[in-house]
Amino acid sequence: MKIAEVISRQKKNIYEVLTRQYSRRTLVLMALFMLVNALKVSLVNLQMITERTPEIFLYKFGFTLLLVLMIYPFVFMLRPRFPVMLFYGVQVLYLGISLSYYQYFHKYLHFRGALSVFREGMTATLNSSAPVSPWHLVLLLDLPVLVLLVKKVRWPAPVVRRIWAVALLSAVLCVVTLGRVEAHNFSQKVSFVQNVKNYYEGEQEIVERYGTLFNAFLNLYENRDVSHLIRDFTYGPLIHGEATGEKSLNVVMVQVESLDAAVPELLHKGQPVAPFLRELAGSSVYYPRTLSYHLGGSTSDAEFSVLNSIHPLVDYPSIKLDDYTYPNSMVKQYLGAGYRTVGFHGNVGGFFNRNLAYPKMGFQEFHDIDSMGLKEAGWGAPDQDVFSFALQHLESLEEPFFAQIVTMTSHGPFTNAGHYYQNLAYEDVESERVRNYLNSVSYVDRALAQLVGELRSRFPDTLIVIYGDHTPSIREAEFTQTSFKEEENYFEFVPLYILTPDRQVHREDALAASFLDVAPTVLKASGIGYSIRTDGEDLLQPMRLSNPVPFRGNWFSRQTLVRDLLIRQDTMDQ
Repeated sequence: MKIAEVISRQKKNIYEVLTRQYSRRTLVLMALFMLVNALKVSLVNLQMITERTPEIFLYKFGFTLLLVLMIYPFVFMLRPRFPVMLFYGVQVLYLGISLSYYQYFHKYLHFRGALSVFREGMTATLNSSAPVSPWHLVLLLDLPVLVLLVKKVRWPAPVVRRIWAVALLSAVLCVVTLGRVEAHNFSQKVSFVQNVKNYYEGEQEIVERYGTLFNAFLNLYENRDVSHLIRDFTYGPLIHGEATGEKSLNVVMVQVESLDAAVPELLHKGQPVAPFLRELAGSSVYYPRTLSYHLGGSTSDAEFSVLNSIHPLVDYPSIKLDDYTYPNSMVKQYLGAGYRTVGFHGNVGGFFNRNLAYPKMGFQEFHDIDSMGLKEAGWGAPDQDVFSFALQHLESLEEPFFAQIVTMTSHGPFTNAGHYYQNLAYEDVESERVRNYLNSVSYVDRALAQLVGELRSRFPDTLIVIYGDHTPSIREAEFTQTSFKEEENYFEFVPLYILTPDRQVHREDALAASFLDVAPTVLKASGIGYSIRTDGEDLLQPMRLSNPVPFRGNWFSRQTLVRDLLIRQDTMDQ
């Protein structure tokens, strides 16, 4: 067919489409849908960048609209409705997951990391733990228009196919416009090519200009081989310790789910929410602001960094690296010193592959909810049941022993405790999420008080370490978690208690601790010979703390972390 004939036929088809009422209605609805769809994508992306100016929004909206105009006309050419609805559903699902992921972790979703924790993410979603905000309603902003297209008019495919040349010309114009935009960006040294070269300096610029999907594909390309991630670990300088020759101490580590740094000082109607933890702050070595590593591996990053004294991976769950042998595990140090090493967790062992990772770290035994024979109440076993089992099991072991206990009751959305505990003092709290959190903390506080009392009574020669894993992802008027954001870094703080057999007391308000400090502290205090690599320091000698704290490729002064946190908290209070 000659070009002239194609042009003539297209002119005729365009005329017929524009003169028929149902065709005009279809085109108007299509245009409206693409406009609102671009607006939706832009608004969601805007929630995942720090700088939200009108100029940035207009740029993102214009850029997104050009992409939508390129893609959707060809999508609407598909005759069956199902592929179009599927395409739309995938878009909504991706945007929703990306927004929830960013709101929880304060970093961008990456395909490889997301796939590695797919099972954990689905479990958290089924247990209503995935964060949801009013901004998720924006995901359905264009749905009414799409419904009208599907139900009220003829399916767009016949109309769009008749004027395919218009769709093609539109796509070409969009490509040309995007090319001109990129040429301008290149002249300003902010183009996609230049951002790729500086990718590891930060993702904010890429998301700001090109969106989360571009960033996710770029990350997939940059990290196409998982095995190289093992080489990304930084272990710090080698330190040694000589055995003291005295009786070695038992060690019990308790990792408490969602225990925020503010909890020990938290009051409700003048009464402490966690009276035991509040009292313990004055009768132990207490670091009220300990930097949490809550990155690509979610909660598992806490025990990974504590037990191995290394910064976890930012974009991938470190505990799920199949080929990793945990060469820096402090558990192996205790195993080599003749300790019995055992772990307990109130969840199923397959969650974050703990049943595989713990033996690699040097644990001779790992007990999950099934092996302990405990019943699930909400999500996971009640902490008190886990503590009771752990105490009974520890009594069956020869001393010395090293034990790690990971709790579940206070996991978001903080409804677990409601199945078996209710503190009526918090019924007047307006926010349901905060009310449930306070109730959970109240339960955990009582369970910890009983655990510590029993440990000190049954095993007097025991070093006990209690720490939160991360903040609870709550930012409401009645409670706001202890965290702050600085550029692309999101700092979360949890409390850390060290209970020594000789009842040492120290409260450190001026310096921040980090999870990397736990291993060198505990190893030295327990009296065994050891050799590990670490950037952490001995927290039982606070006057000697001088090393900065590593976080996402940068180093931060311990004093500065506390100062910046307090400044931001004061600003929020005002």
